[in-house]
Amino acid sequence: MFTLSQGIYLLAGAAVGPFVYPLLRPLVKEVVKGGVYLVNGVGQLAAEIKEEVEDIAAEATSEVTPPAKKVSKSSKSAKA
Repeated sequence: MFTLSQGIYLLAGAAVGPFVYPLLRPLVKEVVKGGVYLVNGVGQLAAEIKEEVEDIAAEATSEVTPPAKKVSKSSKSAKA
């Protein structure tokens, strides 16, 4: 299942791990924080782009669609 070299690496990692872990933990934490900032930034950028596209679509739709005719109350009562 395991080769000799894999066993050696596993034992070396187990022996060195407790000493290296406290040194690497802050680094790993900063990397994770960077990922969180990146995801939040991309989400905010995507929301801004979506809003801009929706605004453009609404403007284009209003320019293409003719305005609806409004029926006034006076024209309704005149017909009756």
